Amino acid sequence: MTWQSFVLGAVAICFSLALVPAVMKRQGPPLSSCIVTALGMMAIIVCYITLGHLWFASATLALNASIWWALAWQEFSRRQAPRAIRQEKKEQ
Repeated sequence: MTWQSFVLGAVAICFSLALVPAVMKRQGPPLSSCIVTALGMMAIIVCYITLGHLWFASATLALNASIWWALAWQEFSRRQAPRAIRQEKKEQ
C-alpha cells in the first residue's frame, strides 16, 4: 500500500464519520445531491482501482459512497411515504 492510498483512505474515513449525523437525522441532504455524490464517488473508485496501488483508498471511498446511497434511499423513502398514505385514503 502506498502512502497516498493511506492518506486518501484516512480522509474518506473522516468524511464517512462526518456523514453519520446526516444518516441519523430526519431530514437529510436532497435526493439529487445524494445520487450525484454517490455516482461521482463510484467514478473516483474506478479511477483509483485502475491506478493499481490505491486499494485502501478505494475500499474506504466505497464505504463513503455506500453511506451516500443509504442517504439517497432514506430520502427516497421519505418522499414515497406521503404518497402511500394519500393512496390509502383514496382507496377508503
